[in-house]
Amino acid sequence: MSGPGGFDPGPGRLLRPFAVVANSPGRIRTPRLDLAALLVATRTPRHGDELRPEQEQILRLCATPRSVAELAAALAMPTNLTRLLAVDMLATGSLRQCDTSYEGKDVILAAVLEGLRAL
Repeated sequence: MSGPGGFDPGPGRLLRPFAVVANSPGRIRTPRLDLAALLVATRTPRHGDELRPEQEQILRLCATPRSVAELAAALAMPTNLTRLLAVDMLATGSLRQCDTSYEGKDVILAAVLEGLRAL
């Protein structure tokens, strides 16, 4: 059935984005989670889990490392909402943030810069 103006919301989320994280404990202690932060699921969604549909989707998507920005795009949700859901899931241990810092990145960046200058 179509809504006003012929818009069909389909079977997807019918809540406003802010309603998805209402009363979320992550809102109180939200650290800055970078949009490029890589997240990976520490478990898979199980039958009987009390997860929101968005959280189940995040667990499925994060079977391989994904950035917060990638998750937001895949879920068609605002980045701040995705960030809040991810912070909550990090707090419960459902997600883990991948360590993206490594030794020698300055050397690699210098080599890339040198290569670009050579062009």
